[in-house]
Amino acid sequence: MECHDSKWLINPLVNDFKIFTDYINREKPLLTEKKGVLGKKHSFKLNSMLHNKRIATILNSFTTCIFSGFPLMS
Repeated sequence: MECHDSKWLINPLVNDFKIFTDYINREKPLLTEKKGVLGKKHSFKLNSMLHNKRIATILNSFTTCIFSGFPLMS
């Protein structure tokens, strides 16, 4: 598949969004009280499932941010 093919570009993002929504529906994580975002534990676990991962070696290096329209790690 060539790089300019839209399926090549969009499928990983769509699949990541599906993984995200499935995770939220299955785990039903509580958002942090102060900022209203996913906590580090859930962010780390969710990140490990995604195609577009944020590189991190330890849980403590995660903070939650908005990326591609849904909360992920930074």
